[in-house]
Amino acid sequence: MMFEKLSKKNKGQGALEYLLIIGGALVIAVIVVTLILSIGKSNNESAIDSQNEFAMMIDNTITPPIVTSVSCQTSKIIVYMNPASDPRVKGYRIKMDNEVLIPNTATTFLDYSSGKIEHTFNAEVNAGTKHKISVIAYKNDSQSRPSTPSFNCTVQ
Repeated sequence: MMFEKLSKKNKGQGALEYLLIIGGALVIAVIVVTLILSIGKSNNESAIDSQNEFAMMIDNTITPPIVTSVSCQTSKIIVYMNPASDPRVKGYRIKMDNEVLIPNTATTFLDYSSGKIEHTFNAEVNAGTKHKISVIAYKNDSQSRPSTPSFNCTVQ
């Protein structure tokens, strides 16, 4: 009789151990699945961040305008150019001898049909002096590199 009681206890103990092993395996499986999902989510966020940085870099790329001719006078400079192809360009500045002539605000075209932009000097410039003239385009608080080649201009 004693052997029968011990035998019944062992059967119950075996079933309990079996359930504990299955429960432990389920807990480990849940932890592994959670880790895999969280790693995939962080990789997805990283990919989205990289995509946004690339889009911003492309968006802020500005092609400089093409200067076709320059007229230097003692009172002003007139630059004729083909505007930048990007419609989001907000304005242009004339650069003379590595100095931006209009430092505070970007100017817009005075005459869109001819692509003319001009800058009037505060004081007259000496006739006969030579200057290098180029144009910079502005968009989204960024600026293009100066137009190349820069024009050599002799004040008349």
